[in-house]
Amino acid sequence: MQSKTTGLAAASKRTGLKINRGKSMVMRINTIKENPLTLEGQRLEEVDSFSYLGSATDKQGGTGVDLAARIGKARVAFNVPQNIWRSKEFESEH
Repeated sequence: MQSKTTGLAAASKRTGLKINRGKSMVMRINTIKENPLTLEGQRLEEVDSFSYLGSATDKQGGTGVDLAARIGKARVAFNVPQNIWRSKEFESEH
């Protein structure tokens, strides 16, 4: 895995790109824990879960974590206009 990380960094550099070590993380799934991965001599952070392009993922796989995160975001968005719906200005006249 280290050789792939080093190779990716070298290929990126040749094309004028640089991998941001501060934003790069490692999540190992179904592997034996090896030595820590490094990039340009600095150890990469190992995590059990992360969010990428709005989707949550974790070591267990599946959709449970992502589904729970999306439901939570929908609840927050749904509750934002509640003060407007409850406003006296929108009461219907009978």
